[in-house]
Amino acid sequence: MRLLGAFFCAALLSGCFATTAGYRQLISGWVGHTEQRLVSAWGVPDSVYTSNDGSKVLRYYDEYTYQTGGNTTYEPITTHDSGKATVYEDGDRTVSKYTDTTTTYVPVTTPVVTHRKSCETQFTISPSGIVTAFSFNGNDCRAVEE
Repeated sequence: MRLLGAFFCAALLSGCFATTAGYRQLISGWVGHTEQRLVSAWGVPDSVYTSNDGSKVLRYYDEYTYQTGGNTTYEPITTHDSGKATVYEDGDRTVSKYTDTTTTYVPVTTPVVTHRKSCETQFTISPSGIVTAFSFNGNDCRAVEE
């Protein structure tokens, strides 16, 4: 029963995550729309290439970086010691066994890692101003599937 519950939760949540397939689904919906409508929704493109036949390629590019790590935690290091101790007191000699445990907390810092995310999306516009094709590339071209 527990396995079935875990499977159900995974299936339910799988629709909530952004994927490349979701991004393809999102931008493929622009095929057939006008360039004006696309630019109205997406904004001014980062670059435009116009070919000799009058068709265009509108390029949109988004990039950002973020860092993870740099956190310090303290990990315990425990040492155990045992042996014999000789004690002299008032001329008497006594040998005793002893055990000792010492815990020291040592700082451990994770390294800082810089992550780069980007997505380049291109739309091909026909000479008559209609979106006819698209392409995309990058590790952040993702959207939630509908």
